[in-house]
Amino acid sequence: MIVQFYINDDDMRAFFEGCGYVCKMIDVPHARSAYHNGCEVYMVSTLHVMVSSDRAVKAETLFNEQIRQRFLSPDLGAKLAIKKAIPIVQK
Repeated sequence: MIVQFYINDDDMRAFFEGCGYVCKMIDVPHARSAYHNGCEVYMVSTLHVMVSSDRAVKAETLFNEQIRQRFLSPDLGAKLAIKKAIPIVQK
């Protein structure tokens, strides 16, 4: 199953900073094909979450993983939502 959300860097920054983390833009090297099977490297600024004073994690990756964990977490809210959905699905 694929669930798609369209969330921009400002939304992710607000979420993580609201949770008490520091976010910053870090230049990350990317490669693309060039002439004669060559490769060009260029820098792209991407949003990162500082998880310690010297370690940063790409915000998009961390956001995707925490959303996945929330969806798969069998908490009380999930159990109640399933109970409410059963009669709808059985129609």
